[in-house]
Amino acid sequence: MSYEISKFGIKISETEKLEEALDAVNGRASRFILTASEAVGFAKDAEQQLVKAGIASTFRPGATATFYGFAPDKGYSYGVATTKMTMKRYKEGWRVMSVERTSMYPGDSKRGEIYVTLSEEQYRKAVKHHLGHFSVAEAA
Repeated sequence: MSYEISKFGIKISETEKLEEALDAVNGRASRFILTASEAVGFAKDAEQQLVKAGIASTFRPGATATFYGFAPDKGYSYGVATTKMTMKRYKEGWRVMSVERTSMYPGDSKRGEIYVTLSEEQYRKAVKHHLGHFSVAEAA
């Protein structure tokens, strides 16, 4: 199940709209799901990943981040309903672009994780920031 979000997304600061979207997707599920406050925290974490990558704020728009809800420890023997959220970085900050209900199984490696995707230009800038002081040896 997913929630219809406009092509411009929901600003991360619009907590009422965000809660509405999450409530619609999560239904009666109350454990292992993402909440609006966790989404705000994940957006801050994604922003920190961009900062650590050395990407200047002017080049951050266009990056995307996917967040997965939580899964039980391996003691459970069945899957649970959780939330998957995708955000996009705009000039003024992060916006939620999609929210959907998904399933996770005990010990799933994606649980509670943030996956940031960069454009080619952003990737080149991050590599240059971290490896710019190195040179490549020519083959002998």
